[in-house]
Amino acid sequence: MVGMGTIATVSGVPVADAAAALGVNTSRVRQLIAAGQLAGVRVGRRSWLVDAESLDKLRAKRESGKKS
Repeated sequence: MVGMGTIATVSGVPVADAAAALGVNTSRVRQLIAAGQLAGVRVGRRSWLVDAESLDKLRAKRESGKKS
C-alpha cells in the first residue's frame, strides 16, 4: 500500500518513445490511452508512461494488419 512517505516506482515507456515505435505523434498516443487501446499511467500532471506489453501488442496488431 502506498501512503505518505512511501515512494511508488512506476515503469513504462515514455509517450515520445511509444509514438516513435508506432509511427504516430505523441497526441495520438494519448488518444490511444484515452480510448483504452493502450494501457498507460499518468506520472505527474502532464506526463504519461505507456505499458510496454500493451505497446508491443498494439504494434504487433498493427503490423499484422499491414501485411494482409
